[in-house]
Amino acid sequence: MTIPADQWDKAFSILQQFERQLISPSFFSWKFITEKCGVSKPTLWRNKEFEKEFQRIKEVVKSYARGEKHFDQEISLKAAKDREREHQIEALKAQVEELTKQLNRERERVLYASMIARRKNIDPAEFLDESPVFRKPTKGGAVVKLPSKET
Repeated sequence: MTIPADQWDKAFSILQQFERQLISPSFFSWKFITEKCGVSKPTLWRNKEFEKEFQRIKEVVKSYARGEKHFDQEISLKAAKDREREHQIEALKAQVEELTKQLNRERERVLYASMIARRKNIDPAEFLDESPVFRKPTKGGAVVKLPSKET
């Protein structure tokens, strides 16, 4: 069962409210969080991002309760920027993985085309030598004509 994005937003919002001291540190408990966002503790705990954020906020709330420190906007913004960077890094890693798969797939296609060309007594290097991709561009930017095969 998947959890709607609005419930995740609500759960993270509750943690942010504790961090900003909008909610008293004395209310910080799983029961309070699960009642407010409508998601069970095991479900919240399975989300690694939520778990990291919960542990960070837990330490912050403990220090608030002991009176050691108060809400600091700069630290909060830095943590939010770090989370955003981590999210971007994960997205870029996924994109690199997908592009690597595409590259491998295209390499296989080129190897297969080379194998078929050899079966038909065509030298695969001939394609590379006469390919318009590897030709130097002309100064006028004119269209490069391929040699015609007249039989």
